[in-house]
Amino acid sequence: MAEWSHDDVVTLVGECEIYVLDASAALLPVPPWLLATGAVELKQSIGERMELVHPDDRAVPGEMFLSAVSSPGEVVPGEYRLRADDRWFIRSTRMVNLLGSAVLDGILVAGFNTIESTTEDRDALASRAVHGEFTPATWLVEVLDDRATIVEIDGMVEEIWGCPPSELIGSSATQFLAPESFASAGVMWANLMANPGATGASRQRVIRPDGSSLWIDSFLVSRPQADGSIRVMNFINDVTEQRAQQLAIEQLAGEFRSLAEQVPAAIFRCDRSGTVSFHNELWGSLSAADNGARRLHDLIHPADHAELDAELVRLAAVKDLDRGTHLELRGRRGDAMLSLKLRAVGQPGSDQVTFVGSIEDITSTMTLRRRASHDPLTGLMNREALDAFLHAAITEYPDQLLIGFVDLDGFKSVNDTFDHAIGDRVLAAIADRFRRAFRSDDVVARYGGDEFVIVCRVENIGSDIITSGVERALAEPVAWEGGSWNAKASIGIARVEPEDDVTDLLRRADRNMYLMKAERRVALRRGA
Repeated sequence: MAEWSHDDVVTLVGECEIYVLDASAALLPVPPWLLATGAVELKQSIGERMELVHPDDRAVPGEMFLSAVSSPGEVVPGEYRLRADDRWFIRSTRMVNLLGSAVLDGILVAGFNTIESTTEDRDALASRAVHGEFTPATWLVEVLDDRATIVEIDGMVEEIWGCPPSELIGSSATQFLAPESFASAGVMWANLMANPGATGASRQRVIRPDGSSLWIDSFLVSRPQADGSIRVMNFINDVTEQRAQQLAIEQLAGEFRSLAEQVPAAIFRCDRSGTVSFHNELWGSLSAADNGARRLHDLIHPADHAELDAELVRLAAVKDLDRGTHLELRGRRGDAMLSLKLRAVGQPGSDQVTFVGSIEDITSTMTLRRRASHDPLTGLMNREALDAFLHAAITEYPDQLLIGFVDLDGFKSVNDTFDHAIGDRVLAAIADRFRRAFRSDDVVARYGGDEFVIVCRVENIGSDIITSGVERALAEPVAWEGGSWNAKASIGIARVEPEDDVTDLLRRADRNMYLMKAERRVALRRGA
């Protein structure tokens, strides 16, 4: 063991709160010379101290004590949350085993409360937020001889065993074991006796003198004594309520999983990176081709990842009650459409936000939807879908709406001269040219026969945007094996006027188209 002087101990202690323990964790008196330095003696028993430690951190002091016992002369540092003045603080503690030394025959414990445990600088501890009312820990410590007889006992004895310590000293610790616990307890005890310094841990049911049952966690460590005997320290924590809560959670989880399997969609839970931590069996049917997707992104086409990421970021931060979204994204290979519903759960903006959702293959639905809204020959929006689109556009941006009613002049001659199959090929080719001649957010629809409607959203652009687009599309003849046709078109332009509905707007564009067609005929006659 490293040599320690008075000055070394004083330097370590400073003005901390201190106490001294023996090898069985019982309190020893603090030397007066050490208190004269400004240190403050804590006279609480180990059991009383453990009452104030946060439930998630209770293993830390015990581990520090055992480490100090096995490493004489070495400073063992540690941090844990401690309740003080109705608040949680980070307790910074140092232990050093000076048992047998001339300066201090005991295990010195020095500590102080540094910061409240919600301080962001201590991420590892602060992330374990404390919620709800404070419930003191139900702990006790027993010192047992090699026959499992209780030699010493401290802590919340009556709260756990239901009788005062005086009635337990000299009795066997096995008196409380439930019948099903005897075998495992015997094996553990034999190991402790055969291997001084060994430790053991168990969770078991015990029966109190009044016949009621408890569940306890026990942590035992055997220590050889100077006379050759063995003492066992048994740290006991009442976990009855904790176990009941755990069983309730497990039951709820089982019920949730059973319910999840009945949902006719793949449901999942994921974190902010899209990593999936739970899913039902239907998830496997979507991810089978992708060797079992582990992230939500594994099911989505790479080109749609940015849209998905943006929604995850937005939902994680949004504070509205409605923290859900619905996306329609391409499948990983681009040959399927997926409906993705997401909802954020957890404190907005925190790292603990998770997402729950469902995902379905809607490829067939999208196909039916497209068939209902698009012309099968040209692939353009059909008349019904155009009416719905114009109704929304008139409501949303009437002053910027411009439409063109387009009629192919002389198209009947193509069907009469060749046949309807060639006529269909010509219509499909012209539809494709119209699509490429206009902007991606412009709408080109087939109104019927050889009539088309083009819808543009314009601001300062004149009405020639439609005329020039049609002229570009029809600049070259439409050719096929054995023939060609120089397409011409009459165009009627219309803007929204007060009190217009969809029918009024289309009727005016159609009338303007016929006026243009009539003017062209008059011009042709004059030219003749």
